[in-house]
Amino acid sequence: MKTFLSILFVTVLTTTAALASGNPKSAVTIIESKTVTVTTSEVDSHLFESAEFNEDQQRFEFNTGKEVNFVQIFNADGQMEMQLPAMSKSIKLGMSLFKKGEYKLGFIVKGTSNIQFTNVTIN
Repeated sequence: MKTFLSILFVTVLTTTAALASGNPKSAVTIIESKTVTVTTSEVDSHLFESAEFNEDQQRFEFNTGKEVNFVQIFNADGQMEMQLPAMSKSIKLGMSLFKKGEYKLGFIVKGTSNIQFTNVTIN
């Protein structure tokens, strides 16, 4: 009986280790300039058809494949600083909303309850 339990334990442990996802979600850079960097997970990157930082007008410009109801801005401590209504597939966020540092943008897509996040670094 002891041998059977040992074999069962080793089998379950081996199976669990083999099926566990050891790879974290890989980050995808969607905007990179001398002043800002925006990354997101590979899964969330499919939300964006295009994303750029307009240097002349000092703003982020995101074009999405689905309508975004709200954009949430979180500070480095994870506290929501503001929630902005978007109701569009074209979102423009001015640099006046940000200071130097780390932020997280949460995009709430129409018809879903999931929030799709990007990480923003302002140099």
